Amino acid sequence: MSRFCILVILLPSASGLTIRGDAPALATAVDFTCPLVPVVNLAFSGDEAMEKREGKFADAPSDQKQRALQEARTTYQVKKTAFEDSTADLYGAIEAILQVPAADAAMLQNVSKGKVGKDTLVAFYAPWCPHCQTFVLHDEDGIPANAPLEVLRKDFAKADATKNVNVIRADVTKLGQKSIPSSFVVQGIPAVYFVNAKGEETQFQGNPHNTSALKAFVEDHRTM
Repeated sequence: MSRFCILVILLPSASGLTIRGDAPALATAVDFTCPLVPVVNLAFSGDEAMEKREGKFADAPSDQKQRALQEARTTYQVKKTAFEDSTADLYGAIEAILQVPAADAAMLQNVSKGKVGKDTLVAFYAPWCPHCQTFVLHDEDGIPANAPLEVLRKDFAKADATKNVNVIRADVTKLGQKSIPSSFVVQGIPAVYFVNAKGEETQFQGNPHNTSALKAFVEDHRTM
């Protein structure tokens, strides 16, 4: 993970999981995606060095300010670890509820090459992206089962016209850019692609939260 200087530690506050629907409002047509950038967590540029030096300041603190610094560093490390652990637990609990299958690199390759034998809707996302969270992970009330992508999958399964359309999600933070087939150009997230049974991709250009538009998009491109 990249390390960031102390001067920018307040910037990534929007990268946390907005479980209660407090993501930024979708005000304009271009305000429904996040740039595809590495996950940014609270981290000092000297975290690694701090860990290597752990104990040196505590052995013989030079003055009261130095002791205060060491205490603050220790508290910071403990709370950062606890936050990361609790966030991982929360993601895990949400994952256990979601019904839309998570795609690995092999599945994406098969979809892109038309080897699955079905039309497929693929949603690329990252857990840290607020717009992705309220599309893939949960609804605006924080309910995973009611996430728009989850509801979309259920609606497709109920309708005769779309019951054969696969719906999958692809976490770019787990896949990494190298595991995403080159035919999928993912520059912002969430990014939604429809891939027909032959492996021909078409990117959805609208707001993914607009499930009516997504349904119409699938209806226009489905081959089965």
